Amino acid sequence: MQAEKEEKAGIPITPFMKDIKTDEHVAKVQFGFCFYVVLPWYEAVEASELFDFESKVDNLHASINYYDCRRKGVKP
Repeated sequence: MQAEKEEKAGIPITPFMKDIKTDEHVAKVQFGFCFYVVLPWYEAVEASELFDFESKVDNLHASINYYDCRRKGVKP
């Protein structure tokens, strides 16, 4: 829906949002965001020991595993 709204607004379509039509493609985008953006941040916060992020990191690993399976077309 984001790409459609961008196109209707006459602004450039965000490259990784273009042509998202399948569940596997959605899972690929979600996997990338969780693995490359969110996970490093969560792990840095957990390593700082300022906050207890262990359960959040564990939950994020479960989500990453789920999206990894989905992007490969395998049931989690």
